[in-house]
Amino acid sequence: RGDISIKLDSFSFGVVLLELLTGLKPYDEDREAKDLVSYIEEYIEDDDSDVVNTIHDKSIGQLDERIGLQLYAISRKCIEHFKKNRPTMTEVLESLER
Repeated sequence: RGDISIKLDSFSFGVVLLELLTGLKPYDEDREAKDLVSYIEEYIEDDDSDVVNTIHDKSIGQLDERIGLQLYAISRKCIEHFKKNRPTMTEVLESLER
């Protein structure tokens, strides 16, 4: 945190994807884990086979589970703690096009 790099773009994009999937704000003073990334990291198990139904905001309609899993996987890569492990936006685009 604090360093500006091209990997910051992918982190921000990952947060936006999580906002779209969950319907949650990126920061919420009333939530135990104040920021969305911490919430996902603390409360969602990586091996949760039903992760889309766990995090998906049902009020925005139905989400194809396969697409939801792909978007969730992309978002998790983007919010990776170690910047060097985050994808570039070119790699994110390639993942989205699949």
